[in-house]
Amino acid sequence: MTRGRSTAPARAWIGLAIVVGLAGVAWAFVSWALPPPVVPAAAGVSFDRRDNALWLGRRWIHEEPSDAELDALAGRLAAHGISTVYPFLGPMNPRGWPGWRDRGVIRTFTHARAASFRARFRSRAAGVRVIPWTGGVLGQDVLFTDRVRIAGFLQQVSWLVGEGGFDGVHLNVEPLADDDPAFLRFLGEVKATLPHGKVLSVAAYPPTTPLHPYKRVHWSVEYIRRVCEVADDLGVMSYDTALRWPRIYERLMASWTRDLAGLPAAAPAGCEVRMGVPTYEDVAGWHDPPPSA
Repeated sequence: MTRGRSTAPARAWIGLAIVVGLAGVAWAFVSWALPPPVVPAAAGVSFDRRDNALWLGRRWIHEEPSDAELDALAGRLAAHGISTVYPFLGPMNPRGWPGWRDRGVIRTFTHARAASFRARFRSRAAGVRVIPWTGGVLGQDVLFTDRVRIAGFLQQVSWLVGEGGFDGVHLNVEPLADDDPAFLRFLGEVKATLPHGKVLSVAAYPPTTPLHPYKRVHWSVEYIRRVCEVADDLGVMSYDTALRWPRIYERLMASWTRDLAGLPAAAPAGCEVRMGVPTYEDVAGWHDPPPSA
């Protein structure tokens, strides 16, 4: 009797896994067989509106790029229609001060170096918004209940958009499960710290699908809408799909874009939504770039 009771839950989980697997296979087959859904563009608007964004690496804020490097960066941004950059600021330490992780230790950013980068970059690309990218690993760097850490982080945000001269802050917290109310409260605190005209930007997770049912790293459209109600700008992490088939990938991107296209209009003040494109070189099960040409 004991054995029969213990195996019943296992059979249930196996059955559920089979159902989910079959649903994923069916979704993938339909995606391969049918053309991608068309997302209509606004009248008179081309595919590339020259309002693109780019995540930047650590060196721009944490090191001292040369004049030649800054000139080259400004030129590339102009050539590709990039109007916003998110330079890496990094995860917060126990005092809430962001920095880069060096063998397990957070090396905090320096105000002088960050302000110098912002001023030097502005002289070359005055029309490009610069919004530092920060946050970190949930439960390790970001602890919503650690009031000392959060208060220190809000102080650094205040400096960034004040004396630092930056245009806002971009929050990237991973992993972050769907429908987390603590994250919404955290966004509200950061938003309240920003003066009028400064941008609260969020690295948002794409919606779940039959192939991506993992609510630890995918959000419902409803939760994305709630984030959009607080934030001004969403960079949707629509990559790391673990897909190897171009047709299915194209359909997934079109479907996600269609699902999220109405979010700005749903938010009280509107929010800008950008779909992320995988351009980095990581090789992992969830992201496998093609060989270089």
